[in-house]
Amino acid sequence: MRHPSFLPGILLSLCLTACKGPEGSAGPPAWVLEAGRQAKQASLRVDPQGQAAFREGFLNGTEMVRKSRESGMRPFLPRQGAPFAAVPRTSPPPGVEILVPPPSLEVDPETGLQLAPAMGGSETFAQGQVEGFRWAWAQVGGTASPPPPPELPSQWIPWPPSSASLRLPGPALDGRILWLNDVLLWTAQTQGFPSRQRWRVFPWGRPRAAALGRDALWVALPDAALALDLDSGAIRKVAPSPGPMAAGEEDPGARERAWLKAQREDPAILAAREALRQRAAAGDPLAMFKLAMDLRDLDPASGQESLVWLRKAAAANHGEALMELGALHYYGRRVPEDKVEARRCFERAQAAGRPEARELLDLLFPRLP
Repeated sequence: MRHPSFLPGILLSLCLTACKGPEGSAGPPAWVLEAGRQAKQASLRVDPQGQAAFREGFLNGTEMVRKSRESGMRPFLPRQGAPFAAVPRTSPPPGVEILVPPPSLEVDPETGLQLAPAMGGSETFAQGQVEGFRWAWAQVGGTASPPPPPELPSQWIPWPPSSASLRLPGPALDGRILWLNDVLLWTAQTQGFPSRQRWRVFPWGRPRAAALGRDALWVALPDAALALDLDSGAIRKVAPSPGPMAAGEEDPGARERAWLKAQREDPAILAAREALRQRAAAGDPLAMFKLAMDLRDLDPASGQESLVWLRKAAAANHGEALMELGALHYYGRRVPEDKVEARRCFERAQAAGRPEARELLDLLFPRLP
């Protein structure tokens, strides 16, 4: 798998804004009044020097549950060692390679809550926050009926390399997914209800197949199958990758590694690339775009040359180049983030004969009813 140019990033906010209860309410529930005693008792298990920080974290965790109940919002579940959310950013400095960690669970199977890193001034505070949250969540019955895990699909729909998007028909839902520049976008619609349009950062490469379940979007990678929550996109389950999707498909991960090695070292490929560069220099828009894609993932210097040719191909009104450049501008990858320019690129791509550009416009720039 090629390593995309992204920097893991944004801390997920764990604290929800408190909402005042209605006038005349009966005051805080009994478990809130009990939280202080529980915090003191639980802190006896840690080193005396860290007991104050533990108690503070414990009460912070219980407060997260209380405020979520008052506001009617589902909270994030704090967990020590939970991964940070990844967001698309500009390319790293030359010579810096960003390695993407393997996908892991982002939803707690016992509670159905989305996981987020426990935060605070110390590890002891974070430990108390986790324990306080779980204690309070049990007090409000949050663990009484954990959601059933998503079922691995019996049938997968292969994603042809020539197709920018993939339709996912199903008995209960009908959907479509797209993958562009480490971002996965999807729609899911139940008959008679409005379509849900969602997206998430997806730095593990383009899925080789997908399936739409009743409550999860399944995507198949070379090394794993992931169940994504239809609304949040969080990973609910990680399963072994399914077998070959079509005749002759074997070990796509090894095939990807061999491709990258050949692109950098094979004399015939290097000669063909030079011929493509000459055609691009002569003004051929298709050659400009092919050269841009050919250079994109090789190394930082080639990535900069790739961007030059991509802009030239887009200026020549090449539809695929406009799609690629629009996605870069929308997410701020390798170019400054510019939603206006992104929309202009997608609109030009649609006019140039790329029907999937309309789907992207509907997903990223929904029209008012």
